[in-house]
Formats: sequence, C-alpha cells, structure tokens
Amino acid sequence: MRATRSLIIVLVGVICIVASLLLFLNKKERAAATTTGYSYGKSIPASIAIREAPELIYVSYFESDVVLEIDSSTMQLERQFQVDKPGFLIASSVEPFVYVETTDSPGYMSRINTESGSVDRIEVPPTPTQFCFDEDEDRIWVLGRTWPNPNEYYSAGEAGSHPDTGRLSEIDLASFQVTRTESISPLPLSLIFSQYSGKLYVWHEFESYDPETTQVVGDVVRETDPVTFQEDRMFLAGPDTGFAGLPRMEFWSLDQRYLAIPNPALNDPPNCITIFDLESWQDVTDQFFPQVTSVPFGVRHIRRVPGSNVLWCTGFGRLAPGNTDVPLLMVNSETGDFDTYGVAGPNRWGDLAISPSTCKPYILSPRTDEIFEFDPPNHDPECGLTIITPMPYHGPAPALIEFDATGSYDPDPCDELTYEWDFDGDGLYGEAVDDSYTGDPDNPTHSYTASYHGPVLLRLSDNHGSEMTCTVYVDVDII
Repeated sequence: MRATRSLIIVLVGVICIVASLLLFLNKKERAAATTTGYSYGKSIPASIAIREAPELIYVSYFESDVVLEIDSSTMQLERQFQVDKPGFLIASSVEPFVYVETTDSPGYMSRINTESGSVDRIEVPPTPTQFCFDEDEDRIWVLGRTWPNPNEYYSAGEAGSHPDTGRLSEIDLASFQVTRTESISPLPLSLIFSQYSGKLYVWHEFESYDPETTQVVGDVVRETDPVTFQEDRMFLAGPDTGFAGLPRMEFWSLDQRYLAIPNPALNDPPNCITIFDLESWQDVTDQFFPQVTSVPFGVRHIRRVPGSNVLWCTGFGRLAPGNTDVPLLMVNSETGDFDTYGVAGPNRWGDLAISPSTCKPYILSPRTDEIFEFDPPNHDPECGLTIITPMPYHGPAPALIEFDATGSYDPDPCDELTYEWDFDGDGLYGEAVDDSYTGDPDNPTHSYTASYHGPVLLRLSDNHGSEMTCTVYVDVDII
C-alpha cells in the first residue's frame, strides 16, 4: 500500500511538471515577436504617418518624389501622390489632409487632400525640416533650416553667435498661408508643442560650444512662445547628436508636462532618453526612468501609443557588440518598465508611426527602402489587488467587503482585460450567487452572509489568451 501511494505521488508530481512545462512553452510561443518588411519599389522612405477611420498609412519617398497611401490592415498600396522631394509629413486627425515638407529650394509645404486626391503647396523658406500642430489643429509651426558647412559654422564663435541658420514659421491652415516667420539660430532640429505649458520646445543642434577647445558640449532645447516666437528658458538636451537624422521628441506623460528627448549618442550622460519637467525645469530622468542606464543603445525617435503610457523608441546602435540586429525599445512611462528587441534586416531605423487600432509600430528603413511592421510579443497581465474594507471583519451579516483591482493592468496597450472573481476560494469563477458583486469589475463589493476565512482570487485574462491570477485573503466573522 505504501509503495502504491508513493508511486501515485510520483506520477502526480510528473504530471504537474509536464503541465507546467507545457504552459511555459505555450507562453513562450505566444510571446514571440514577428517582423515583416514591405517594399513598394520606391527609394528612401523619409517619413511616416497614420490616419484613422479608415486606418491608412502615408509614407514619403524622397528619391521617388512620391507619397504612398497604404491600407494598414492589408499593407496593400491604395494610392500615390506626386510630391517633389518629399520629407517629413504629418496627418491631420480632424481634416482629410496630410502635410508634407518639400525639400526643393527654396522650400515648400505641400498639402494632400486625401478625399479629392489633389495636392497644393506654398513656399516656406528655407527648407522645412519638422513641423507640428497646435492644440486645435488650426495652425502648424514649421522649422526651416539651411545646411551650412560645419567648419564655417564652428568658426563663427561661441554658442549663440552663429549666423542665421533657421526659421520658425506659422501657417494658418484655414487659408493655408504663412502668417508669421522669424529667424532662429543655431541649427534647429526638432520641435513639439505642449498643451500643458502652451509653449513650443525647439531642439537646437551645436548650441553649447567651447571656443577654447573648439568642442561642442551638447544640444539644447529652448522654450519658445508660440505667439511672440521669443525664446525663453533652455536646458541641455544631452551630448551633440552628430546629426543622427531629425530626431523626434515626445511627451513622457499624457498631460504633456514631462518632455522626453532622445539621445542617439549614448555617451555622456549615458542615458538614451532625458526626461525634463516643464514646470520645475529640472531633469527628472532618475525619478521616472531610473532603469534608463540599463539600455545599451541610443534612441533616435520616440512615439507614443495613442492614449496610453507606452512609448516606442527606435534604437541607434546595437543591442550588444557583434550583434547586427537593429534595436527597438518599448517603455512604460508610468512604471518605467521596458523591453528591448532586436530586428534583423533593416540595417538602420528611420521614422516610425504607431497604429491606433493595433498599437503596432511601423518603422522605416531608408537603407533597404522597406516599411517594417513589428508585431510585439504578448505580455501576461499584471496583478494589483487589495482589500479596501478593514480586516478582520467581525460583525453582523451581510458583510460588504470591497476589493480594489484598479492597480491591475496589461503591459500591451491595445489589449482588453477581463476580470473574473472567485470570492469563496472554490476555484470556480463567476458563479451566479457565490461570486456575485456590485460595483465595477475592477472595484467590486461582495456580500458575505456567512463567515469566511480564506482566499479571494481574481483571474485576469487578455484578448490574446494570456492569464494571471491574483490572490488576497479575507477574514470575515459573522456574528
């Protein structure tokens, strides 16, 4: 009898190990990322934007003088628009327009009407580089820059005394006319508008210059009034980028108080992202992203998944010495958690855009003339479960015990969580009576009519099949 019992115990143990292994393998299989490259026979993709309803991708190809319209669900080419030497572009979310810089001298802004297919343009000298909407999308601020000889630029003297190398212009979108333009220097790289502060932030290259050593100390971001175009405060954005393309800044927080500045150089300081508080005017990288020093590569562009705390960043460099994969960084701006991925094939990343419906990043590869669709791995939900009602409970029936699962979340921004409760620890979730509750699924109140001392379980599941079980213990005495 004892030998039979031992054999049963061993068999049960083996079955548990096999089941655990199968579950692990299934999770690993679900977690695999996939990357698909799409080529449309055009040369040097320069910029990418996505419009919603229906979701369409717009990509400019510099050497092919064309902007393509692509169905994101099928990646099939829908239409193409003729635009001379197109570069940076953005898509309106309120009007059927896509705005594209035209790098032909003296510089133009083209407007594509996605309903009629017409293209018109206005002159915006010098060459436009980047631009952004205001809060209501009724105007655009445009950076323009010339391309000076670096030797002549550095010989101009100390920082701030360089010749006029850029302009900041305002375009009224109702009339599609330039309504204001001012000279700015030195070289402007990138700009972004904050609804939190109501100010523009312009990234200048080669700003911090030491005339004694003739060395560039770093780039700066200047706070600029969008009405007067006066530049006020500024802060050091990091080391000189070496002009690694025209990088994209992004806001670290949804309220646009904290600005995230990419750092392609990754040398001194060793941060691939700098986070700056636009209110206190302080570098708060260590507060919000202390793990940033663990990222082994620089960052070139940062884009937010619409309406979420997830940011996608294109890496500049390599994951590790000898690794030829091009890196990607996904970071949660609320928790500071991040994942790094390596993608074979593109050689170097260009611009990127995020699908509002799937949260997938679409990234350009100027070296291979492809658009890469990156389907990230699925993550398990994360538990955040507490009991709000003080424990132990000692009183009359019914005992109304409130639970808080609002701290639970799914790291994948487009996933939807399902909440299933087991309030009596019997392993059955969602029973009609035993697991009934009032309130929201993530903040329920359960009524106990009898004493119960044991676990309460919450099963979280996402729409890709991943599950996580959270547990708390209640102590209810009904008298």
